[in-house]
Amino acid sequence: MDNFLDNPDQSLTQRMLSYAPRLWYNMNFDASELWNDVSINSKGMLSINQQFENFDVQDALEHIQCPISLVLGRHDYFNSIHL
Repeated sequence: MDNFLDNPDQSLTQRMLSYAPRLWYNMNFDASELWNDVSINSKGMLSINQQFENFDVQDALEHIQCPISLVLGRHDYFNSIHL
């Protein structure tokens, strides 16, 4: 993981690695190998995040004309209740 800390463009990678216990349902899982050789465009990610910063889905609900199914599995939670 140390090689990611040297590059300021890897802040997303650093954050995702710190979330690994929650994302992988394993408090001891080291996901750093999965991020080797992955390039992150931090300016692009910031732009995408800013587009949804003030998005309120309630404003769009009245325009939805079809049924919606939202399905979550036992282990699909970012903040797992099991940890």
